[in-house]
Amino acid sequence: MRTPRRRLKREETYDQVDMCQKLYDALKAAKDSDGKYITDPFTRVPSRRTDVEYYNVITDPIDFARINQRLRAYEYNSFSDFCKDIELIISNAHLYYKEDSPEYLSATLLQKVYQELKTEHENPSESVETSPSPNFGEKGITSPAGIPDGTKLEHILTLILGKTDKQGRLLSPPFRVLATEDELPEYYDVVKNPIDFKTIATKIRSGRYKSWAAFDEDIQLLVNNCKLFNSSTSQLYKDAVKINTFYEEKKGEILAPKFIIDKSKIIENKRIINALLEQKESNDNSELSEDSEEDEGFEENMSNPLWLLYWEVRNLPNEKKNQPNIADPFLELPNKQHYPDYYDEISNPMSLYVINKRLKSGYYNSLQYLVDDLLLICYNARCYNMESSEFYLAACKLEKFISKKARELDPTVSINIAEVPNEEDEEMGEEEDDEEEDEEEEKPKVERKKRAHVSIAESDNNDSETSFIRPPSHKRRKKSEFTEFGSEIGKQNMVVRKHPQGRKSIEEHQHIYRNKLYRVLNTVKNYNLNGRLISEPLLFVPDPKQFPDYYAKVKKPIDLTTIEKNVETLTYKSSAEFMNDLFTLFNNVRLLYPANTEIVQHANILQENAAATMKHITKGQVIPLPKKKERSSHYKSRRSYGSPGTPSRTPGRASAAAFTSPAPESRRTVVQPQRNVAEEQAKMKEIYNSIFGFRGNDKRPLAGTFVKLPTRDEYPSYYEKIKRPIDLSKVSTKINANNYESLKDFFADLKLVFDNACLFNDPTSQIYKDALILQKEILQLRNQYLNEEICISSEVKLLLMKIFVAVSTFASNGRCLSESLDDIQRFLRKSGVSENEMPFSLDEIKYNLDKGRYRRLDRFQEDFFYLLSKIREFAPLTSDLFRDTIELQKHFIDKRDILIKDILITPGKLYSRSELEKELEIVRKRRKQKDQGVSSETMEPEVSREPASQDVDVLNNSAEASDEAMASIDFDGKAYYPEDYVYVASADDNAPPDAPKHIMRIERIFHDEEGTLVVRGIWCYKPCETYHLATRLFFPNEVFLTPFKDSVTVERLRGKCCVMFAEDYLKSNPIEFDDDNVYVCESKYLGRKQHFKKLQTWPYPEEIEKLKVEKRSEPLKVVKVKSELARDGSEMDINEEKKKARSESTQPKESEENIHESITGVVSERVKNLPRILDIHRDEVKDSKNPSNENATYYEQMLHNGTWYRRGDGVLTFREKAGHCDVFRIDKMWRNKDGEDFISGPYFARPHEVKHDINVTFFKRELIAVEQPDSVMNMNLIQARCVILTTKIYETSRPTEFAECDVFLVDRRVWGETPISDWKQCSLVGGTYEPSISSGFPLDLNDSRPIKKLKVSQI
Repeated sequence: MRTPRRRLKREETYDQVDMCQKLYDALKAAKDSDGKYITDPFTRVPSRRTDVEYYNVITDPIDFARINQRLRAYEYNSFSDFCKDIELIISNAHLYYKEDSPEYLSATLLQKVYQELKTEHENPSESVETSPSPNFGEKGITSPAGIPDGTKLEHILTLILGKTDKQGRLLSPPFRVLATEDELPEYYDVVKNPIDFKTIATKIRSGRYKSWAAFDEDIQLLVNNCKLFNSSTSQLYKDAVKINTFYEEKKGEILAPKFIIDKSKIIENKRIINALLEQKESNDNSELSEDSEEDEGFEENMSNPLWLLYWEVRNLPNEKKNQPNIADPFLELPNKQHYPDYYDEISNPMSLYVINKRLKSGYYNSLQYLVDDLLLICYNARCYNMESSEFYLAACKLEKFISKKARELDPTVSINIAEVPNEEDEEMGEEEDDEEEDEEEEKPKVERKKRAHVSIAESDNNDSETSFIRPPSHKRRKKSEFTEFGSEIGKQNMVVRKHPQGRKSIEEHQHIYRNKLYRVLNTVKNYNLNGRLISEPLLFVPDPKQFPDYYAKVKKPIDLTTIEKNVETLTYKSSAEFMNDLFTLFNNVRLLYPANTEIVQHANILQENAAATMKHITKGQVIPLPKKKERSSHYKSRRSYGSPGTPSRTPGRASAAAFTSPAPESRRTVVQPQRNVAEEQAKMKEIYNSIFGFRGNDKRPLAGTFVKLPTRDEYPSYYEKIKRPIDLSKVSTKINANNYESLKDFFADLKLVFDNACLFNDPTSQIYKDALILQKEILQLRNQYLNEEICISSEVKLLLMKIFVAVSTFASNGRCLSESLDDIQRFLRKSGVSENEMPFSLDEIKYNLDKGRYRRLDRFQEDFFYLLSKIREFAPLTSDLFRDTIELQKHFIDKRDILIKDILITPGKLYSRSELEKELEIVRKRRKQKDQGVSSETMEPEVSREPASQDVDVLNNSAEASDEAMASIDFDGKAYYPEDYVYVASADDNAPPDAPKHIMRIERIFHDEEGTLVVRGIWCYKPCETYHLATRLFFPNEVFLTPFKDSVTVERLRGKCCVMFAEDYLKSNPIEFDDDNVYVCESKYLGRKQHFKKLQTWPYPEEIEKLKVEKRSEPLKVVKVKSELARDGSEMDINEEKKKARSESTQPKESEENIHESITGVVSERVKNLPRILDIHRDEVKDSKNPSNENATYYEQMLHNGTWYRRGDGVLTFREKAGHCDVFRIDKMWRNKDGEDFISGPYFARPHEVKHDINVTFFKRELIAVEQPDSVMNMNLIQARCVILTTKIYETSRPTEFAECDVFLVDRRVWGETPISDWKQCSLVGGTYEPSISSGFPLDLNDSRPIKKLKVSQI
């Protein structure tokens, strides 16, 4: 008998495990004389179904796969326990197989090899020659001197800390300092004796290691802890194995008698160990705010070139097969705790997740800014990595792709690919004569390696955390001169780097800062216009004796020479001070000379170029002078975001007095109040407790299911479908560890928990409904706690979500009515509904709701009601489905009226219960007329089909309805009844007698038209008869109910079996059936590839009452097994089956009927490709006030590029080289004879475009109407719709279909630059136009007049 399963105790030695593993590997590698592995016949025991006799003889079966599993789980307590299992395999084979069989002979050979290898492993000293190397005994390594030397311990630990893989990636960072128990509680639940390198270093320094055995035991403990917690396929597991192997190699070298450590190396080791001891557990890894919640349904943003470019870059595939996307290494920033030198080396860190968050917040107001940030990611990677590394090459490929794609989207985009700082690896310096240089030029050029940097990337394996690639520690960089990127300063300004690779001194940082200022200064000094330097008059200030008037007018005399001196001496504390001096110089010129003089024009040119160069270098940031700082100080965000508030006046700005051009309003830097961490954490806990304690209408707590996710082994399909698994316990852990930067990030994780649940579970399941209710609750709490400003789109989304949840969970007579709509699209297709008329399913409506596509209640209601009305067209009038649609629609109307009362003004409210009754009366009348004109339903003859060979029509009910049913039938000495589960032999006449049998549930017994006795029923599929992934796990005897019906002759019946619901089977055991004839059913197979629907209740409750069972003393614990597709547990075979399953699922169906099959819970492509906002259905309406002519047709309402426009709408139009879109209001729309669309209307200026005093205040998003002739433009220039409201209207109501950023207020109007000769030229003006004397001051707010009303469209 095998030893009972018991986990290896911590106090037991790990050498036993190592011996077991080594013997197992040796046995698996042994071959016979024919070159075959002797363990192959015993890799898997025979199948219980195909070889029942084996299990009658062998009471304790075991195979090498099971032994391997026990090894990986550390179940062997000793080497002898492992040997007992090997011997059990051999004895089982000798007991069952005949002496002349190949299996018996293989077992005999295995026994011989096993005995030899076992002797070698038990007595290693006898099998190897003695050597002066230290003795590796069971207690570790004993030092000749007894107590180990601390310097040697520090040396070997330092070697481990610097160990890298072949790509130069450091292995030690995850093992340096463990995460705290608050940050990773699940680790401490599994690992009872945690240890890290910092703990080992502490014990070295305190002299607690009295022997090498103690040190060796701690290293082994660290390695085995990692193996215990992580999967064997994870990168961390593999790294731990490499560390262990490396340690075993190095300890023998260090303990050699002649081994001596150099004194300089001892000092270096102490420095490294000191740094390790100073490392803290807390992890501040958020220099920049990142958002990793990437929206899979990005198709809705395809109209936005910013999102289009982001996703094109994000999903750029790798040329190599089975490799992650090229952009994957640049998704997130490196861990600052493990790699602080990255942030010393890279001054402007950037990642795709940072860009993702900026895109969501509307940070980028032009494609140029996005391109700059994307190229910054590539530049950082090239600066930090070796030229030969994969990540350097990936960055280069990404740069080329970004450049090409950006120019395709906008040819005007500037592509600035910066050069990496030059570093000459020269030991002899610059003192080389010309002859040597000439000789060197004649030699073939050798690719010069760039300085070695840490490479940052994510591991290919999903189980591993971010990997960081570092060159081997012995490849130290030589002292060499370096030049900062783009510097044009001579070599006399260079600084010699004196620090190791990856870290810059403060002098180097200051040198970089100085070079950036020099770049701007040289742009001014070296600007050449028509062959001459126009900056020469600005090099020196005038002589005070010759030009006394200069000093009388100019308060701050300055010249370029003085500015250059200040740059050289680092006088400027920031780049802003430097720019202020430059602008002061240019303003002095404008103060002394008239505006039309040449020197003033030159000053304007120089100022514009200086500002542009500085903006390009600094990315719009202010660069401070680098100063020495404490290592523990953290980077602060260089840019803060102000949240929108209610309409309130904010100070204006005098544009004439400013030295720099005013930035667009969307990119202004707003100073945020200091974050109150304790207050935010308290709010998070309050919200979490609210969700955790939330109860449904039945007083049942809903959050319990979402506290802890199942493991990957229990539900591998979940982790394949869900890209970012998270549960409430992980959210709680992140709260306690203070890992959330803001409440928004916290709400994003909470929402993700329930989004994942809705994505994975069937809509009819209770988990789905609970997640739906909690989603609505989270949305409500989010609006409550993030209430800086009432966000109309969020409020509308919450309102619609409440209606959707109320209808989806509405129950009557103990039954949830929405379950009737499950897979309704398939029913409609069977009924003849075309794809063009196909309504959205509930899943698709929910998808649109989650994406924020519904901005209007009437459109949401229209989609919902259209689904119900379409079902009523085809469902039988007396069916439950017909009645359910009526009840659901009534409940929708009632809930809608309650929620929108005194809140929402909508035409959707016009549809009431009375309208529904009128519609139902029409439907019933039409259906009755149709039924009267159609003869009784005819049945089609059905062809008998094998369950595993092809799909059977779900709705086919065969043709036996006219035959008389029988109560039972006797065949082969057994009686069969309806509702029995029976074995059915294969219909293939050539099938062997022992061929696998099918399972059917009998529903009817009758004689067919030919008089043959047949039984009809539904098939129950075995796993091998379904399409599924090889990673799916099954109960040992699992089957699946199906909707597929068939008729078979009685001669094919082969006995009875029992099929039980999984929950009942775990609690009770059927008395009348053997275990081999009892099958478990947990899900329903719907006949589509890889689609299973989990059963919530057993559909045949009467069976449970009739079945004789006995209660189990305690619920049965069943371990699910792998699919038969997972051959021999081979990971390669599993991957091949995954690919095969995926390729099969993507193959086109032969039947036209199946082409449009959709899987419940999976959103179709037509829904993914919908526009970002779903508008109501409209028609083009011609303008009666502007008659059409042969050249143009005028419209009140018109469709252009998929968007509807009406007279009175505001539009945002593109203007080249502007930081924002121009705002116009449509007064006229027309289409010319060539099919081109145009609009005309008034222009609205932004505050910074008009002249005003500095103390003038503005509303947020306020515009100023400009009285000038209406502008005419092509509608292709329109970027988006917006709404322009007067303050009086905005205070009472506003349209819900526009985002907050697209709602503008207008309170005043000013004169335009072009005077109006006729009032008809400007649609802002009503009545007869009378010119005013104030019209001579265009765009001047001092001459503004109020606006009381804007014309609106009558549509």
